[in-house]
Amino acid sequence: MASLQLNELVPMLQVAVGPVILISGAGLVLLSLTNRFARAVDRTRELIRQMRYRTNLNSAYTIAGQDAPLTGTGEDACPTAYVLLF
Repeated sequence: MASLQLNELVPMLQVAVGPVILISGAGLVLLSLTNRFARAVDRTRELIRQMRYRTNLNSAYTIAGQDAPLTGTGEDACPTAYVLLF
């Protein structure tokens, strides 16, 4: 059986390991992007929940004939997020 010399073994290892490193790197990039997107979706859903809660409170105060304490303006109001998810 012929033995491999070191100068023959190194190029074979490079060819064998190179694709594994590229696939692993691509997987890590996809994982990172997926997590960032998931956080944006979670925040959007939370804003929608807050909008619905405030809308229900405003409706209850209107029915009772009182002024609504929460108007849904400012940072918490995000109608664009509602349109994007529903």
